[in-house]
Amino acid sequence: MHIFFKLMLVASLALLTACQTQPPLPPSSHSLVTHLEIPDGYSSSQFSLAVSQWKKSLEQRQEHPLKQQLHYLRDYSYLGPLKELSEQDWSQFDQAMTLFADQLTSAADFEQQQMFAVLLFRYYFRAPLADKLEAHLPKLISLLDAINKSPASSQAKDIAQWEMIRAFGLLSKYAKDKSQDRPNLKAALLKEQESINQLFINFVASHSFTLNESWLLDNTLWALAKFYRLQAEEQQKHLDDALFEALEQQTQLTREERQQSFTYGYLVNTFRGHSACNDASFKSLCTSADIDSVLPIQHSCSDSLFIRAESLTQEQLESACNKLTSQESHFHTLLNTQRQPVVNDHNKSLRVVIFDRWSQYHKYSPTLFDINTDNGGMYIEGTPSDPDNQATFFSFEASWLLPEHVIWNLNHEYVHYLDGRFVKYGGFKHFPKQMVWWSEGIAEYIAKGNHHSRVEKMLTKLEQNDYLDVQTIVDTEYPDGVERTYYWSYLLIRYLAEQDQPTLVKLTQPMKGDFYKGYQQALNAMVSKHSTGFQEWLKQYPLNSDTQKENQQEKLPRKIGRYDYPIYLTPVHLTQYAKGAHQK
Repeated sequence: MHIFFKLMLVASLALLTACQTQPPLPPSSHSLVTHLEIPDGYSSSQFSLAVSQWKKSLEQRQEHPLKQQLHYLRDYSYLGPLKELSEQDWSQFDQAMTLFADQLTSAADFEQQQMFAVLLFRYYFRAPLADKLEAHLPKLISLLDAINKSPASSQAKDIAQWEMIRAFGLLSKYAKDKSQDRPNLKAALLKEQESINQLFINFVASHSFTLNESWLLDNTLWALAKFYRLQAEEQQKHLDDALFEALEQQTQLTREERQQSFTYGYLVNTFRGHSACNDASFKSLCTSADIDSVLPIQHSCSDSLFIRAESLTQEQLESACNKLTSQESHFHTLLNTQRQPVVNDHNKSLRVVIFDRWSQYHKYSPTLFDINTDNGGMYIEGTPSDPDNQATFFSFEASWLLPEHVIWNLNHEYVHYLDGRFVKYGGFKHFPKQMVWWSEGIAEYIAKGNHHSRVEKMLTKLEQNDYLDVQTIVDTEYPDGVERTYYWSYLLIRYLAEQDQPTLVKLTQPMKGDFYKGYQQALNAMVSKHSTGFQEWLKQYPLNSDTQKENQQEKLPRKIGRYDYPIYLTPVHLTQYAKGAHQK
């Protein structure tokens, strides 16, 4: 294949999204060099070739080949099989990045600075390179500091500046994520704690933000918020105070502009809600939207169920109602509730709040409803003994599944309402422990039924001696991770539903009667009775052959996580670049 077509193929692959083709990369990425052989596909051998050529270009200081190699390596992070890379591949990549960092200065063109930042947040949160991040952070700090002070004005500069800011925010987010288990990532960032805090605070205080630069302030505050979450409580307080003072110095911004940026750039991204605005030092910087403006649609499904939404159609509203009410019979039959609420429960109705997408939920739920946790939607039971209490389920449309219309976790969360209304006495955490497996297992089983693809995928990856035992599952707490909290809990509930339904019903009796000791006794009896049977049942669990095939091939493109970066922060003038470069 002629080199021109090889290069165009790589560029085209980089621009694909699930639904549409995006415009080309910036013009500088099309500087063709005829002697350069760019791989025209994605495999570990092609990655090795690209890294080798990149390193050679750096050693020979060949600018144009370098740019093509950078684009290829960025694209590989989305489209290439990373699991196939060897230890030597990762080592060679870091050696080339070290050469790149040594040669890169603030005088380099903005595209190279941009690519340095992107490669850092695309590769260095992964296990093989996480302990190498520390060596590259000083360069990222110096580059962002320089570009923050640069008087240059161009889209290329904006892209580079945005990607550097995002590098700090995304790496901080990944370091905080317990599922990543990368303690060395957090340690590397905190080693530069003073420098990073000062970098962002100084920029907020000293930069003269123009009318069109709200995106720049908002993203800076978002990155600072992500870094805030890594720090100790005392340092967090110092950071809050320093930011408040810095924003007070921004006299060229109106009070409303400062409030918008502080609230939706910083406060909600530290996962604090409107209760934090009661702090005297925050009060003047907080703002909140009007609930009727954000959620103008109101729809009643029944006397006990109503919806508030951002923009659902009548057909979508009726579909949501039908999906919710259709599972009630299964719940009541399985647990033999007789449809009788528990004593002293006044949650006679459920409010279902549906935002257009996760970013909207993330933006508005903290200030409208004081939600202060990092999650993908949730049910808040409130205080059921309070006659004025309003139980609420918060969700959003699954934008990543379009054109199919799906309200995320709709059925799962409704089961939490039914469980709290008809099975469990009191509010959330009324019973002190060993309740997570029950709550999440019942919700997953009623919602998913006898087909749970993620459970099947999990089991195909495990050896039988790695299966969790019954006692471990019932001892589950939320910090134990998604698989244990949701998938293993589902398995145990399903097992009992199929093999010993009376035991499920027996477990509900002390819960309804607010008799925690009785619940523990019933739970211990269940564990003793079914420990062996559960393991035998797992060995016979029906696995879909298609699921096993899916596990062997990672789903591509490997996108930036949908909860990693709020879409509302994307600079409007960089939207097309973002869709093309990052597979959104």
